[in-house]
Amino acid sequence: LWSRGLGDVYKRQPFTLPYLWNTHMKITNLKISTRLSFGFALLLTLMVMMTVVGILRLQEVGTSADVMTQTMLPKERLAQEWLSAVDVNGARTLASAKTTSAEDQAFFQKQMDKTSVRAGELQKEIESMIKTPEDKRLFEALVVARNAYRDIRVTVSVSYTHLRAHETREDIV
Repeated sequence: LWSRGLGDVYKRQPFTLPYLWNTHMKITNLKISTRLSFGFALLLTLMVMMTVVGILRLQEVGTSADVMTQTMLPKERLAQEWLSAVDVNGARTLASAKTTSAEDQAFFQKQMDKTSVRAGELQKEIESMIKTPEDKRLFEALVVARNAYRDIRVTVSVSYTHLRAHETREDIV
């Protein structure tokens, strides 16, 4: 610059980093302490960015955990209780069909009716928690299957009762 006669222009230019960087400065021209400071600042910046990303991801995990514990877990618990009620009633249905005693059949029927009432309550609770269309479609299919099972159970129970009544009449005659 001095050889071109621009020394006075250079002296009047404001001291700005882009001007110096583009014209005269290179990283190799910087002092070692300045280079180390830039490197350290870069590392600190990267660490802060990683921390921010980590905190945001942890918040997402916390939100997902809240959703699971507040909505999914209660539905799962109710569905598990409903499944248990259906299993117990299935076993009672088989026991009722295999017994020859009218007292035992009445006992099993009373227990099945009581459990069926609880299963109906569970069904209503689960239905109130369902939000997505896919879940609603699956739940409707489940209700149809449950109603078919109940109809078959009642039909078998009534048929069995009539059969037992007919057998006792033949024994009397």
